[in-house]
Amino acid sequence: MSDTNVHDSVSTFAKSARSHDKCIVAVVGLGFVGCANSVAIARSLNNVVIGLDRDNNSGQQKIDDINSGVFPISSSDTFLLEEFQAVYSAGSLLASSDPSVLYHADVVVIDINLDADREEFILHNKLEVDINIFGEAMGTIGTHISPNALVVIETTVPPGTMENIVEPVLNDAFSKRGITVPPKLVHCYERVMPGENYLESIVSAGRVYSTSSDSDSEAFVSFLSSFTDTTLHPPVELSSWTASEMGKVMENTFRAANIALIEEWTVFAEAAGVNLHEVIAAIRQRPTHRNIMAPGLGVGGYCLPKDPLLASWASSNFFGLERMKWAENAVRTNEQMPVHAFELINEMSNRSPENRVGIVGISYLANVGDLRNSSSLYLMDLLRDHKYDVTWYDPYILESEAPVNRTSSFEVLTSVSDILVFSTPHRVFFKSEMIDQWSAYLESGGLVLDCWGSLHGALPKSFRFLDRIKVLGNGQNSGNE
Repeated sequence: MSDTNVHDSVSTFAKSARSHDKCIVAVVGLGFVGCANSVAIARSLNNVVIGLDRDNNSGQQKIDDINSGVFPISSSDTFLLEEFQAVYSAGSLLASSDPSVLYHADVVVIDINLDADREEFILHNKLEVDINIFGEAMGTIGTHISPNALVVIETTVPPGTMENIVEPVLNDAFSKRGITVPPKLVHCYERVMPGENYLESIVSAGRVYSTSSDSDSEAFVSFLSSFTDTTLHPPVELSSWTASEMGKVMENTFRAANIALIEEWTVFAEAAGVNLHEVIAAIRQRPTHRNIMAPGLGVGGYCLPKDPLLASWASSNFFGLERMKWAENAVRTNEQMPVHAFELINEMSNRSPENRVGIVGISYLANVGDLRNSSSLYLMDLLRDHKYDVTWYDPYILESEAPVNRTSSFEVLTSVSDILVFSTPHRVFFKSEMIDQWSAYLESGGLVLDCWGSLHGALPKSFRFLDRIKVLGNGQNSGNE
């Protein structure tokens, strides 16, 4: 579809919405959050949604998919996929790469990615954040939005970004257009959980926000109420944009630090001959300690690997303080967990005739097909760099996103692997027929590294070859015969 046809189509779309007294919402950024958010908002009979993404190959593919009735993001949430088809069929969702369509919007929701360069941090201890790219995007938005539009920033940003970047950039764009009123700004960070309840996590999660005025607060809560249950989950208004920004990165820094703490204790427990899983189960009996994490392969996804770095960058660049050591150390420690798993595999390989390793699950999270910053991929790279023959199986990963050396089934994977690494505990791997295959593999002499401590307990007692299973964090089981 040509740019002219897209513009005409959106104009017709907006005109129809106006004639039916509907709120026109533009969602800028059609990634993991933006696509699902578009569906959540468009489900409301009060709203229609214009999705906007970049005019490049990736962005145009997502736009074409949406306008053809194809949800552009891999998801195991059947409810999300069904609701996408419903809003598509109802004509409540349209996508474009033309920023001029923003002028039609009553509400503009910003779901643009803002990344920190984790590799540059790990290798060179440098904090680099895409703040200029984000600022340029806000400038484009300010050039096209209506001065009456409510702008809602959902992007996770370094605390201070609203005050130092967003507001000045939009004010400057408005000034160049001869607009004398200030932009209507809200910060309300997204809280989504990829997986089988992705859409539900958007419409049911309690929101935290801050606005620039009481009238903007009322307008925002009215908008939020159109697609979330604000009665059951009342939004919490904070005193400043910076407080709201800090809330998101502190949430995720807390979780990343919790994980890092356990990774340190995982290595300690193994050396001390202690089963950390039973220790943690005992600790969780205390109500104050039920959210303590358990051993695993490390962090992944979009938020936890970078959000602590956003906080540290803001501390240094916006507020003139020292960088945040605890936040940064959480990222460094979590980065080492795949390295620890690699070291355990090296020890186990002394017992196998060949260096053939099968990775069971490569998504960063159970029961989803999401490879963003997956620790399993990092582990696979480490193994291949050290001349291991690596294959993998994960039924959740789409063929278009699959790395090399995928096997067609778990059964095939067991036939070509001397060591299996249980790296993502998808529910499917615990089905009865799969447990039979795990048992047969162990009985035939195969070795297993269980990165989550969940497999050997699922095996029938007669097939628990514990001397052939190494459990991450269990120092009582050395994996030696």
